[in-house]
Amino acid sequence: MEGRSWNQTIEIPYWLEDEKKCNSRDAVLGVMTMKEVGTEGMGQPYAKLTLYLDKGELAISNWQQESDLSFDTAKPQAVEMDFILLMNYIFNGAGKNFMSDAIWNSTDPVILKEVTAFGSISNVSITKIGESTSGVVPCIEFSVAVRGSSGSSEQLKVCVAEITDTNPLPYVVYVKPKEGQMGPNWELKSVEKAKSNIAKYPQCLSPVTCPAFVPATQQDMYACNQQGGSLETVRDTNNCIIEYKCMSMREIAERDLKNMQGPECQVSSALVDELLACREQNKFNVDFERGQTGCITAVLCP
Repeated sequence: MEGRSWNQTIEIPYWLEDEKKCNSRDAVLGVMTMKEVGTEGMGQPYAKLTLYLDKGELAISNWQQESDLSFDTAKPQAVEMDFILLMNYIFNGAGKNFMSDAIWNSTDPVILKEVTAFGSISNVSITKIGESTSGVVPCIEFSVAVRGSSGSSEQLKVCVAEITDTNPLPYVVYVKPKEGQMGPNWELKSVEKAKSNIAKYPQCLSPVTCPAFVPATQQDMYACNQQGGSLETVRDTNNCIIEYKCMSMREIAERDLKNMQGPECQVSSALVDELLACREQNKFNVDFERGQTGCITAVLCP
């Protein structure tokens, strides 16, 4: 699967390999990674995953280096965005099951209220459009309109593979913003039978459900901006939002550098200075030099 952000192309390979009973539910265990195109072989991190077949529910672990996958130390994390089973993710967030929902046989919109997804609570309206052959495999296209608690909204086209005897899951074929709008944009590049050849200890991961969290107000954001900072989310070890914090630009740069590399990589003051210098010039689509272990060694302004 491939997505684009800030002129960067991100690839997300998934390997779904081992069928298993997890908590009395049929599941498939596997592994995934995420990497910028052109950084192959640079020690990118991996996450274990457990995919439950009854609801298309995905549980993902924290990021680990490949050598760590051979141990039983992976910890489940809250899924803020499910790239492979987006429609299931939305319906599960509303307490419904996309696998058996009437939306498959209806052209009337389905409105899901107070959906816990995308790191917040939203209302979502979904309409089945019809069959599409513009992706790498035929798929069923849906219009998805998302309205956040702040009143902001966006509209997407989401096309998923149809459930058949040979395909048990409606995986994403493409996601596109409505014409003329900004928004997420990713597409499936290929589907094939292939082994990861990655040594890993099988773990049944349980999905993480985060408690509802009241988003920050415009007044909170303004007060932080007046201090020269930005109001950022703070997460616990399960990746759930626990608070909002007014952070300086330097704190944000340090956090972003940590998130862009493996947990064993160090973030030096020099790297933070380089990233800040780029952002002070309004150059946000930066690139990075990485060492053999995948750790960032330099920040490159465009």
